[in-house]
Amino acid sequence: MKFKFIINKWGNFYFFIQSLSEWHFSCRKEYNDLWQKELGILSPEEKKALKTFKKIRLNHKVSKSYFEIAFFTKQNPWDYLKLNLSLEEYKDIKKVFDIFEDKFKNLYLLDLPLLKKWQILLNKKGNQQEINQKIILTLDNLYNTNIQNKDIIVKVYLLFSSSKISGGGANIDQKSISLEISRLPLEEVNHTLGVIWHETIHLLFQNEMIFPLI
Repeated sequence: MKFKFIINKWGNFYFFIQSLSEWHFSCRKEYNDLWQKELGILSPEEKKALKTFKKIRLNHKVSKSYFEIAFFTKQNPWDYLKLNLSLEEYKDIKKVFDIFEDKFKNLYLLDLPLLKKWQILLNKKGNQQEINQKIILTLDNLYNTNIQNKDIIVKVYLLFSSSKISGGGANIDQKSISLEISRLPLEEVNHTLGVIWHETIHLLFQNEMIFPLI
């Protein structure tokens, strides 16, 4: 098993908007406060757009929905969304992204160099096979799985964060996780590797035996 660390502009754009909309309890208020401090408070038009986004997003699956699949895994997310959303939803979502395009570009300009530094570091630290094999063997024994003998590449999408809070998720598809990491100091690499393995357990290990037993 190997990790592939990816910086995806569309994925970060989606993460930015869905967090600002606060459609789910997992959206991080600290990120939203930080972004408004740096980019400016939300205008009435932007607040209205976020309410529209929230209403539409709540009508779809919480995890591994059309939105995650589109913005993280598709080269052109709009082609995919046009096929899977109603025409009204599609037009409304497209308008929301248009409204926030300038603010997102400014944020992406700030955080992209930080994401690249993390990508370089994690490519070095995250795929040390001797260490990873010991971890996988331990998890295979604990969860009664056989990941060690499978040729698996876990895609890790690197996302915006604050300097004090980071996190992750296993909500994109069956072979990807997300990692909120941009502003976290590089010295926190061991903590970050722990988050990666935590989300990898959700993705690959827990469902084979543990969840059916529960």
